[in-house]
Amino acid sequence: MPDGPGQVWLRQSSADLQTAEGLRNFGPSFFCQVISKCQQAVEKAIKAIVADLQTGGVPLMGIGPKHEYKHGVLVFADALVRIPHSGQNRELYGLVSALLNDYRRGEIRAIDAMVPRRPKPGALSPLNTEYPYQDSTGRWRAPADPGSFDREHDVERFLKLARKVVPEAGKILAALTRRPS
Repeated sequence: MPDGPGQVWLRQSSADLQTAEGLRNFGPSFFCQVISKCQQAVEKAIKAIVADLQTGGVPLMGIGPKHEYKHGVLVFADALVRIPHSGQNRELYGLVSALLNDYRRGEIRAIDAMVPRRPKPGALSPLNTEYPYQDSTGRWRAPADPGSFDREHDVERFLKLARKVVPEAGKILAALTRRPS
């Protein structure tokens, strides 16, 4: 039997995490790439769960087709924690609740803030992992510039998040295959 969409999303998520791990020791100019790949790994792992839930007919409040190709993860995480916790969803609800606790959702919010976005009118271009941004003085900088990201505060923090989310998403997908229909 071919893999469902969740398994395919999860394979790509794992590849993104492996890439982040491989880049982490190349130095400060690669920190933006590591964080970007961590964000992608987390995003795709959460979307793996969403994809299989939607394929299985589990309703998710607040997610429509317009969200599928946006990079923010928090909207998906918020929908997952609102899964009905009926008898057939009990194991799934427990796994999702443990993975997406308040602390981890805060970390997801923080990594989501690293996705490039337009500044609000009159605001400086914010720090992100891909596009030039402005520091607090208004000076333009590249995410790859030394000092844009810190190894301990940023790189290790977001690697820790991705290292937790990706394998736990795999456990949730396995639980979905055991879930009564």
